[in-house]
Formats: sequence, C-alpha cells, structure tokens
Amino acid sequence: MLRNTLITLSFAFIPLAKAQTPIFQGTIKVSTDGATGVAWLADAITDDLGNSFVIGTFRGTLILGNTSLVSSSPTSDVFIAKLGSSGEWTWASRLGGTSNGLPQSGCAIALDGNGGLYIAAALDSSGLTYNSTPQVAPFPNGICVIKLDTNGEWQWLAGGDLGQNVRAKLAVSGTGEVYVAGDWNAGGGPPVHFGPFQAACGYGTDAFIAKVNAGGTWAWAKTFNSFGQAMEILFDDVALDGSGNVILGGIVHGTSGNIDGQQLTANPLNDPAYAMIPYLAKWAPDGSLIWLSSIGNDHSGGFELEAIVQTEDDRTMVLGLVTDTADLGPHQVIRSATSAPVHTLAVLDANGQWTSAVSSEQWGGWVTDMEQMPDGNLACAGSYSDAASFGGDSLVSAGMSDVFAALMRPTGQWITGVGAGSPNEDQACRINFTQGSIRAFGRFEGPAVFGNDTLNCVSYGCSFISRLDLPAVGLPEWISGGAPQLSIYPVPATDRLNVSIGYHVTTTVYSIIDITGRTVGSGTMQGSISQINVAGLLPGIHVFRTDMGSIRFTKE
Repeated sequence: MLRNTLITLSFAFIPLAKAQTPIFQGTIKVSTDGATGVAWLADAITDDLGNSFVIGTFRGTLILGNTSLVSSSPTSDVFIAKLGSSGEWTWASRLGGTSNGLPQSGCAIALDGNGGLYIAAALDSSGLTYNSTPQVAPFPNGICVIKLDTNGEWQWLAGGDLGQNVRAKLAVSGTGEVYVAGDWNAGGGPPVHFGPFQAACGYGTDAFIAKVNAGGTWAWAKTFNSFGQAMEILFDDVALDGSGNVILGGIVHGTSGNIDGQQLTANPLNDPAYAMIPYLAKWAPDGSLIWLSSIGNDHSGGFELEAIVQTEDDRTMVLGLVTDTADLGPHQVIRSATSAPVHTLAVLDANGQWTSAVSSEQWGGWVTDMEQMPDGNLACAGSYSDAASFGGDSLVSAGMSDVFAALMRPTGQWITGVGAGSPNEDQACRINFTQGSIRAFGRFEGPAVFGNDTLNCVSYGCSFISRLDLPAVGLPEWISGGAPQLSIYPVPATDRLNVSIGYHVTTTVYSIIDITGRTVGSGTMQGSISQINVAGLLPGIHVFRTDMGSIRFTKE
C-alpha cells in the first residue's frame, strides 16, 4: 500500500539577482510515496501575482498542502492545483474516471486573465468525477477541454474522443476562446470527434487543432493525417497573436504532408525514414488558413521545432534544431556532419516570411519551453545529455539527461544557463516569468540536485517546482541584443528620447516596457534616427525594445 507523502517547504520569491551564476532555489518536490506511485507534472502557468497553476498525472496518494488526493483509476488520474506566490498549496483537485483501465493524463493548463482557468486532459468518461462530484463527458474516452475558475470551481466541459497517447497544449484569448492543439496515435482508426465535428484519422501519429468557444461549445476542428509519404505529422507548440489568430508549429516525418489543404514536400533525395519537414501555420479565429510556412527543399536538412513565442509586434520567434543544411527563407544554416544539431532561433514576420535565423552552440539536448521576458530576453527550459553550453556556462549531466534553465538574447545568442538533475532521466516541461523571478517545472527520477537542494524520489516518478535567480546581463544599460548598435539620449529622459541605430534602416518597430512588464508605449521609427515622445510615461526605469535588442533608460 502506498504511504502518504507530506510536502513542507519554505518558498520566498525575490527579484532577479545580478549574480554571475544562476541558481535553482527553494525547490519543491511533488511525489507519492512507494515504488509504484507516480506524480508527473505536465504543464504550468503563473499569473501576474505570482500564483502558479499546475496540471499533471498521478497514481497512488498525493498530499498537496492540506489536501489529500487518492487516485481511483487502476492506471492514473489527473491532478490540478494552485501554488501561491509564497509557495503554499492553496487548493488541489483530482479528476478522472474508473472503469476501462486506459491511462488518464493531464496535458495542459492556461489562464485567460479574467478569472478563467482552462485545462486539457485525456480522460475515461465512465465514472468520471471531479473530486467527489460526478461529471458527464460526451464520449467514452478522449481529449477534454475543461474550464474552472481560479479557485478550482467547475464551469464546463467540452469533450472529444482522441484517446490514445494524446499530447496537447492550450492557447486562450482574454475573452475565453480556447484553442487546443496536439497529436495522438491515430493508428488507422475510425474518424474522431470534437463534439459535433468529425475528422479523419491517418495510420500513424496525427496532429490536430480545434477551437472551443467561450461558452464551452466546439467551434471547429482540423486534423492533419499520416497518409502516403507522411509517416507521422507531429505537433510542437501553439500560440496566439495580438489579433486573436492562432499559430501552430510541428514536423512532418516523411517526404511530403498536407496541412489544411496545403502540400509540403521535402528534398526528393531524402530518405523517407529520416526526412523532417517543419511547418508553421496561422489560422484566423473562424478557422480559415492565413498562411503556411516551411523551409526550402533544395537541401536535405531539417529544422525540428522546439518552441514558439509570439511577440507583441506580431512576429513569430521559433527555436529549433537544424539537423543538416536548412534554408529558412534566404537564411541558410549548416550543421557540421560530426557535431550535434544546431540550436537556431529564427523569426517570421506577420505574413509568415522568414526574416532572420541565427545559430548558437551545438549540444545534445532540446528546449521544451520558451517565454519572452519584459526585457526582451528569452527564458528557456529543457533537457540535455552529456554536455551543454550556454554562453560562458558549460554544463555536464549527472545521468541520462538533466534539466536546464537558460537565458537567450532575442538575437539568438545564449547568455547563461544552469543545470540540475539526477543520475536517471529528467525532463523540464515549463518555464514562467513573474514578478521579477523565474519558475521552472519538470520531472525527475532518483536523488536529484537542484542548486543547494537535494531531492530524493523513491517512487516511479516525481516532479519539481523551482525558483531561479538569473542575472541581468550585458553592459550596464543594456538588457539584450548583440553589439551596441542602439543608443539613446538624454538619460535620464524628461519629455523626449532621442534614439539612434548604428546602421541604415528604413523602419523599426519599437515598444517601451515599464518595470512591472507592462507595455506603456509603442510605435514605428522612420529611418536610423528618431525622437520619441515620452512625456506621458511615469517616472522610473523603463526598457526601450527593438529587433536590435533592448536598452534600459530612466524617465524623470
């Protein structure tokens, strides 16, 4: 019989430090006791107040604060919980069915910023309960999108019947429109359903994207199927732009594939078993395809997507692994035949055209999540095997794979990074920035070292939640970017800020961020020298952000 595990911790958050070495701190272990128990985090989201909401899968007995959760399924149930800004568990809930023995899993979690909390989970509808309250799902088993409030109270459920090995993520608008995207093992099965919408299945792994209206009804659904030369169509990430359009990224494994009626084709010399065609697609809220983008097929290389960030000026930043020679529009990235894949940050404009691609260090590993911070830098989390390099920081794994948290400039160069983990296989799933601090989330096995904390995992699998202090980097006034090609004066500024770019440009989009991370100004510079009106800004420290990087200034 599994014994209960009581989690106690001290978890005080402080602003980003300016130390030279980032450190995992105040790490929490989430676990069940006993060799057969499991507690795996799948996703997390942190609000502006520093509260984190998490979703995962567990088997056995799990104690989070004053709440004890006991799985009822012989395989696994889903847990959803809120961790307060001071590190206390505020509430925790169990979700799952009981009868058919299929694994149930928590997949994704998101906020709408207006009191709505949304989850995606693969569930068995027979005997389905949320805590002790019976719930009704429209299909025997499959993917469900569920709305709660931020106190964990049930609102509605929208169900589908994708039931085998589902992976999914969510993107939610401020008005509560929900996009769920992912992939599943279609296996040549019958058509699948998203409420009243029916979609085809392929023979391998298929990708999907669907929309749920704010009231909990399905609006539309699309699947992308593994037929013909497409052995698999895999999903990687999903994001929303400022106009409510949804961007989906993934990979076609094979020499050709179809994404919403548009055909993608690899280099004909590629071996179908190894060909990888990336895809990025944008749909309007009504489900109409706006654009589809991929790499050129003149060379045999692939670009395996890792994570997507949508910027405030409607650009799509994509981090991926170049596995040979890859043409990202006019930008060519080459991987040496004797080295690891090249981590590359590429950018598409609002029309889906590649505008830049910058490669960085080569090492064996992958990024699972990326988030843009208010200063323009990118916070990244992932896993690595053997060794990895982040700017001047060289890491060596303790086992099969360790987790890392790192900073990257918006121009594609790694700044700094830190690793943690056990002698076994560890995975990071999410990284969040809030109130000047970073939280990292993931899974580990066995005794693991997170900075000064050593966590032991005696069950089949455990999870971690950790705070990180990462340094502000660069020259004293610089936040991000490459060589200082951007200058501003006077500093401190009063009514006007003069901005100069060190080379000729026609137009440059800029934004101004205050110390809380809010965008308080934006516009377009005409030419290399401009004068910006800052009279309406409140006194204090601000960040002036452009494609060339970001620079800090003080407003009096």
